[in-house]
Amino acid sequence: MTLTSCQCHYLIRSYLTCFQIAIARFLLSFLLLHSINRPADFPSKEIIAPSL
Repeated sequence: MTLTSCQCHYLIRSYLTCFQIAIARFLLSFLLLHSINRPADFPSKEIIAPSL
């Protein structure tokens, strides 16, 4: 099975996009879990609380 340069570039690009999507989803879920599990450590509440 021989690949031309165009096919190689397409394969590499598709793998990279899949990898980027996986990393983005992992980071988003990680941040969501942290904001839900530790609301006291979240800095946004400390910034909003004094202004109220």
